[in-house]
Amino acid sequence: MSFVPLKRTLHLANPEMHGSDVASLQQLLNEHGADLTVDGVYGIHTAEEVQNAKHRLKMSPADLLAGPQFETKLQGEHVPPKPPDPWAQVRASIAADAMWMIAHHAPYGIGYGELRPRQGRTRRAIPFTTDCSGSETDLYEWQVQLFRNLLIPNPNGGPFDARAYTGLMLQHCAPIIARQAKVADLIVFGNYPGVHTSLLLDAGTVPNPRLFNHGRQGQPIETTLADEISVHGAGAIHWLTAFKPLTTHLLEENA
Repeated sequence: MSFVPLKRTLHLANPEMHGSDVASLQQLLNEHGADLTVDGVYGIHTAEEVQNAKHRLKMSPADLLAGPQFETKLQGEHVPPKPPDPWAQVRASIAADAMWMIAHHAPYGIGYGELRPRQGRTRRAIPFTTDCSGSETDLYEWQVQLFRNLLIPNPNGGPFDARAYTGLMLQHCAPIIARQAKVADLIVFGNYPGVHTSLLLDAGTVPNPRLFNHGRQGQPIETTLADEISVHGAGAIHWLTAFKPLTTHLLEENA
């Protein structure tokens, strides 16, 4: 692929900015430790890698914008190695806890019920009853007990409390597209305020990804995207992430 230099400032937009210059930037970021799909689309994960590289280059402000000056520095200066993704371990832990929930669905300890207000609970303590948004909120809140040095995001926004609702997830999570989704990101089906939510057990780039699903009696179970589309329809599918960019600076603040 021939290199196409940036002559504009890239930023997150809807529809997303795209072009051969974005693809060249993605390739350059990959040469410095990113793991991006070189698709020429300036989405949230590309913007996060830009911000990460700016922190490593000690650029200020370390924002989500990519312009010619940033690209020049990325090409011409030594870029310190990329630190490990602090959210990777959290995402894997959420997925492991989701599989534990699946193994303990009714009649083995976890039932289905639209109970409000949501009751916070000790990790992997059964029996309990909850619904789709409640179980996913539990999966996130359980990580607070494991990763005490990180500020675990609540997909409903704010501190973990009695709230668990697809409408809140749509309000407070960042919208993404399928190919940007990672393990433990969320899908909400239906127009606002949503009718159902599932949690990803595979990345969105996987054909027909596996989902954690707790939408009716006899669940939670492992389903697939195709399974849930057959139930809820393909009309409105919202791909969401609760995870925000987490820089080394923020890690130090939360240590």
